Amino acid sequence: MTALPNTGRWALALHGGAGDISDTGSIDRRMAAFAQIELVGRKMLCEGATAIDTVEHVVVLLEDCVYFNAGKGSVFTHTGTHEMDACIMDGTTMITGACCNVHNIRNPVKLARVVAEETQHCLLCGLGAEALAAKHNILSEDNAYFYTEERYQQLLAARKSGEVVLDHGGSIRRHEPSYAASTPELAVLRRTAGSNGSPSAQTNQRDLKLQAADKASRAAHTEGVAQKLGFVTEEKFSTVGCVACDLYGNLAAAGSTGGLCNKQAGRV
Repeated sequence: MTALPNTGRWALALHGGAGDISDTGSIDRRMAAFAQIELVGRKMLCEGATAIDTVEHVVVLLEDCVYFNAGKGSVFTHTGTHEMDACIMDGTTMITGACCNVHNIRNPVKLARVVAEETQHCLLCGLGAEALAAKHNILSEDNAYFYTEERYQQLLAARKSGEVVLDHGGSIRRHEPSYAASTPELAVLRRTAGSNGSPSAQTNQRDLKLQAADKASRAAHTEGVAQKLGFVTEEKFSTVGCVACDLYGNLAAAGSTGGLCNKQAGRV
């Protein structure tokens, strides 16, 4: 591969989730940790590190931080284990690698890179991925390393309700409930549409009312589920990721996640 000239310019973007943080007491600590990780990425790129090395290391630091749903901060499965997924992509070589359903791997993103660079595959799961990690001396930890009280309490609440829960507290349902059944205004509006399925003469007005009522019903449903689980809807602890462009114009990206709280074992 022909070496690219040094452009003197670089770019870095990373995230630790989206949305408001309801636990206001932890905001300063969370932001300080995130800012420190961002500075490490900046320094690497300024000093000439490649994009692929930078995104891997930044995601490793995010995985090691208890505030994010990846690595050490991963959510629990229904059985009380941790099953993690990660991926990495190199825009210069066009290689990609990922691992999923891995247990006890301290930094799944490192394993994803090994999949990308040391195998003929782009995705390995479970025991096969874990065996590859051991072969390449990727660090593993015991279950206690991944335990956090915050995540455990989230699991207990999700188990009690029987819900599979997003890491920010919202529920996942296999089928959408019928909002009209619990919202009389919606039922009335739908009945007043044309009997042949076509809108009546007041289509625009009724459509607007229907959309507003449907939106309100969905919002009330989401809030009710969150309250039942003991969380507020703004709480976020999401998947981490990083994208970088180095001084030579190379682009790379990486991501890591603990998945859904109370998910069935084996879910990817």
